[in-house]
Amino acid sequence: MAIHYNFYSAENLKNVTGELFARPIVQQTCSLDRLIKRIEESTAATEGDVALVISALKHEIVHELLQGNNVCIDGLGTFSIAMKGDIERNSLNRLVLKNAAVKSVRFLPSTELMGKLSGASFARAQHRGHHSSKVSDDEVRNAAMELTEGGKVFTSKEFRSHLGLAATSARKHLLKLQEEGIIYNKGGRRYALFSRTDTSATE
Repeated sequence: MAIHYNFYSAENLKNVTGELFARPIVQQTCSLDRLIKRIEESTAATEGDVALVISALKHEIVHELLQGNNVCIDGLGTFSIAMKGDIERNSLNRLVLKNAAVKSVRFLPSTELMGKLSGASFARAQHRGHHSSKVSDDEVRNAAMELTEGGKVFTSKEFRSHLGLAATSARKHLLKLQEEGIIYNKGGRRYALFSRTDTSATE
């Protein structure tokens, strides 16, 4: 199956002046449950066994990252953390870091993984010409409806990926969707999880 893409103008993106770029069109986001079922079907392991191993793997990855270690999974890639904080000088004029925290978890794909992806086939989506990096209100609303279909929730990263938006543009659209009462954040400030409101669900 081909990966579908389309052309977009990038005049809105930082440090880019109007040229076109190709962007994959995300069909859906594969859930953990779906992965577990597929592994069960292709191995002798039960669904419970697979879920238990994945849960243990997640626990161990977090444990190692909290020790300041990188985690390399052969054939997949390496996980590492990026940190943030406020660099200041104390009364002794020594550098200190305040409010230190994990900024993000980085993933570097392995050479083996990239090699397996090198055989990907691509096909241009059957849409009009090329699109602007700006998306219409209808496109934004439709994306929110698709991502929350069946009671599902989505993250800002999934929203960005679905529409191919930059982080700043995605935040603006998500804020507008919340102001319009289409979605609400059922997570928190640090990790937002967006769900469809009762009113939009009945429309």
